[in-house]
Amino acid sequence: MTEDTWTVAGRTFKSRLIVGTGRYNGRSGYSFVVLATDQGEPGCTDTFQIVIRDGGGTVVAAWSGTIRGNNQSILER
Repeated sequence: MTEDTWTVAGRTFKSRLIVGTGRYNGRSGYSFVVLATDQGEPGCTDTFQIVIRDGGGTVVAAWSGTIRGNNQSILER
């Protein structure tokens, strides 16, 4: 897991990258990448992305979007 913080036009953004392996549709040998971005308050533009790849590196599923109606907070360790 890695974490980055940056500032653009006076706003602070934080992101967390999570990678791992697991099962997809009951089959092992898949990897995933999750990128969560906290774009500051009030939380209406935070984003979340997930990409799943098979053992050969081919993308088999991907989702991304803006989190609405909630506030994603990436806290300092």
